[in-house]
Amino acid sequence: MKERNIQLFFFIFGRYKEFQTRILVATNLFGLGIDIERANIVLNYDIPEDTDTYLHRVARAGRLGTKGLAITYVANENDAAILNEIQSRFAVQITEMPEEINADTYNMKQRIELIQGFEMPMLSSCIQMTRDGQYIFVTGAYKPRVRCYDVNELSLKFERCFDNECIQMKIFSEDYSKVVFMHSNRYIEFHSQVGNYYTIRTPKQGRACDYRYSSCDLYCVGATNEIYRFNLEQGQYLEPLSSKSTYNNHST
Repeated sequence: MKERNIQLFFFIFGRYKEFQTRILVATNLFGLGIDIERANIVLNYDIPEDTDTYLHRVARAGRLGTKGLAITYVANENDAAILNEIQSRFAVQITEMPEEINADTYNMKQRIELIQGFEMPMLSSCIQMTRDGQYIFVTGAYKPRVRCYDVNELSLKFERCFDNECIQMKIFSEDYSKVVFMHSNRYIEFHSQVGNYYTIRTPKQGRACDYRYSSCDLYCVGATNEIYRFNLEQGQYLEPLSSKSTYNNHST
């Protein structure tokens, strides 16, 4: 991002944060670690492409103890399929928008239950919920760390510090017992419920990873056209795949 664009970003963001404007049109970038108390409605004009992005977006509303409202347009069968995935993963029922909404419900004075200490000292980079819906993982920087929150107890379950910033994380298990963290120094850490139990290093800088349950392969992409495959059963790298791109930023 150029310096002029950065200055424009902070100018627009500052006006919104200071309540000088009430509507902000934004990309997914706005959904990463930005807390504004008076942002109480999120409107998804295009449905998020996956459940993680949906969580990042709607979590911008209802911050710091206020109640929030998320409205999502569902335009076709593909949108409906994604909506079903969201409802299934987070165990919620997203109903059609009623003709009338009581504005007092979303008044700033209304408060909801909060997870104690659900924050990062400086910057949060990734957030994911376990498939059983009971735990939320959040990674942050300065100092690099991960925090796991217990949704049922509304409290911090544990915190672990890293030597380098976490680029991406993947939760393998239904709960918090199996998680992988990709770091900026090319190392990948495999964590169990008691902490880090295995570490590998990618041949080149990684940018994203994904896991294939049927083959127990962890796919890693980054600053190369090769797609690295690490098999968890064998504990070793397999023959890498090749893509047409000179580098890859995303893996699905």
